[in-house]
This record gives sequence, structure tokens and C-alpha cells, in this order.
Amino acid sequence: MTNTLNEILVPIDVSKYFHKATIVGPRGEILEDPFEIDIYQEGLQKLLDKVKASRNGSKSKVIFAMEPTSYYHQSLMEQLGKLGHEIQLINPNITARVRKLDYDHVKTDDIDLKVLTKAVELRKGRVVEPKEKNIERLRLLTRQRVRRGKFIKRLKTQIHYHLDALWPGFVNRYERQKGLVRNIWECKMAWAVMQICPNPKKISKMMPKDLIAMFRRHKVSGIGPFRAKKIISHAQTAVHRSCYFPEIRNNLRQDLQLLHHLNTIVSDLENKAVRAMPPQAALINSIKGVSPFFAAAFVAEIEDIAKFATPKQLIKYTGLSISVKKSGMYESRNNHFNKVGNRHLRFITMMMARSVARCHPDFMLYFEKFKRRGMKNRSAIGCVATKLLKTIHNMLIRGEEFNSIRFNKKR
Repeated sequence: MTNTLNEILVPIDVSKYFHKATIVGPRGEILEDPFEIDIYQEGLQKLLDKVKASRNGSKSKVIFAMEPTSYYHQSLMEQLGKLGHEIQLINPNITARVRKLDYDHVKTDDIDLKVLTKAVELRKGRVVEPKEKNIERLRLLTRQRVRRGKFIKRLKTQIHYHLDALWPGFVNRYERQKGLVRNIWECKMAWAVMQICPNPKKISKMMPKDLIAMFRRHKVSGIGPFRAKKIISHAQTAVHRSCYFPEIRNNLRQDLQLLHHLNTIVSDLENKAVRAMPPQAALINSIKGVSPFFAAAFVAEIEDIAKFATPKQLIKYTGLSISVKKSGMYESRNNHFNKVGNRHLRFITMMMARSVARCHPDFMLYFEKFKRRGMKNRSAIGCVATKLLKTIHNMLIRGEEFNSIRFNKKR
């Protein structure tokens, strides 16, 4: 690589546990042969020491180049950005094209470093701006929260299985029947039963006053004689169908402790994401039913709305455009979403669509319109999601909050 400027290039091949780097001089000479660094602070210090030795006291500008590989590059990019270095991200499609032309699809770590060097020489790198670094950090926070939220959902299903084995009918009775518990995860009494005494055989032998005293010892209020009698009568019914094993009870307690720990982590991630919420997210948050967290996550995934000239481009990027199957005289009537796009953005959009279809009057009417046509619930939510993307695109382009009159205006 030959530069007109006095620049030193440091291409880095990023991976999960180790990174590989080399140092290239202004005239394309190799100042440092390829070497490995780990993902910890010692690896970063080793990289900086080698760069300092290669500069040899000069004031040469140092450019770090890397591929955006999953989330493995984000920590290194953030640390180098704090030190004031220029960072260039190379699109993987560019490196694949260079590898195909110059190296006949051969892929090794050393060749990847040469490919990154060639891509920077061709001016194919994108310089990471300080604003983008904040967006990258926000995206990392929101994706971590969504990932843990999905794990919590699976963990709750596992807790339901344990509870059904220990106390058959407990979940159905306390989650759906009126007058007892609507949501087992937000009721202190249900948590107390699961943690203290998930054995119906023991509760079936109690008197109402003993059960009330047990709950009060664990600081659970709101349990009177009437509800205590209901719990005892249900325990007496379920005791004959219960299969009580100490192993299942231990697994239930461990899962509940893990659930409490994960809820604390998720709450902390949500607070950090909301504090880092960009101004555009405040406009999206003006739609009733869209939480501040999902508004921030949406902006973190799209980065800049100016990249999408029309709402159709945003819908296609999300993967919610309709796939068309047509050949000759045949045209398929059962078309589906192609799901070719940003899966994280698609998940966030579908979650927001479910919420606004339940909470927002305008989106609720839009959802009911498709339900009246005989459309299934998930398909109707998908239609709400495309309408939501069009609405958000127009709001961000104009810089306006949600307007119900503009929403209901016929095109």
C-alpha cells in the first residue's frame, strides 16, 4: 500500500477469543509480521506497544481497520476510539470480493489481513464517527437485553413445567381465573408459594390462620381467610395428582433464583439503554404503546433514517416485505414475509406492533380491520408492523411526533 500521507495501517482480523493483526507502513512495507492478541486488556496493551515501536518516535497517523464481525469487534473498537485513533470498518462483502479476485477464495488469517489492507488502499473503508460509537454501544446494550429476555421466556416455561409436576393446576388456576391471580410473575403470593412451599400435600393439612401466618412471616400481605381457604381447597384437590420429588423442588428453586438474577440484569440494561437514548427515539416514544427501551433499540438498529429514502426501503431492510411467487399464468395467493433483513430490527418491530395493536386506538382499529377479513392473529400483527414502519419513517423524516389525523388520512 502506498499512501500520499504519512499513515501507518493496522489491519485486525477479529475473532471470538483471539485477534490477529499486522502493521503496514506508508509505502506498503511490513513493519510488524502478523501476531496474535487476546481479547483482554493485556492484548490491547500488546497491540499499542507494537504500534508505538513501529512509529519509532514519528508522528505518523495510525489507522485501525477491521470487519464488523458479530459483536466481537465492538469492545476493541470502543477502546481504540477512547484513545482517539481512527477506525475504519470494512464491509464483509468488499473483503469477499477482494478475496475472490486476488486470492481465488482462499481464506486464512494472514490472507484476511492482506485483504483488509487492499480494501483500505481502494478507499473502501468507512470511518467510524464518534456519534456512531455511541450508536454501536447502544446497539450492544439493546441486543444483550433482548437476548436475555428470550432466555427468561424459556426459563419461565421451564418453571411452569416444574410447577405443574409439583402442583397440578396451580398455574392455570392462579393465572387465568378471576379473583385469584392474573399474572403469576407479578403476584407476591404466587412467588411465595413457589419459593416457600410448592408442595400441595403440606398446604392441604394447614388451617387458614396457619397459612396466613406463614405468608406474613415472609412479608406477603393481601392474603385473607377467604383466599387462604381457596388455596387450601385447591391444594386438597391437587394433592392426589401431584408427583412430588425433591429434585424437582430443588430445580424449581434454582430456576427462580436464576430468574430473579436475570431480571436484575435486564432492568439494569434497560436503564442504561434509556439513559443513552438518542433524540430520534423520543419521537418514536410519542406513539402510545411503544416503550422508551424499544424506541432506543429501534434507532440503534437503523442508525440514521436518512439511509432509507422511502418507507419501502425500511420495510425491506427489516425483512417484512412480501415475497412474490409468479411464473407464467401462475401467481401465488399465499405470500409470506421474506424475512431477509435485520432479524434484530424485525423482532423489535414485531414487539412494538403487538404493543400498539393492544394499546393505541388507531392501530387497534387497523388490527381489527384485518381480523375481520379472516386473517390470523400473527399475520394481522405483521400488517400492523408494516404500517408502524411507514408511520415511524414519516415521523423521523419530518421530525414530528405522532399525528392521528395524518395517520388516518387516506392516500
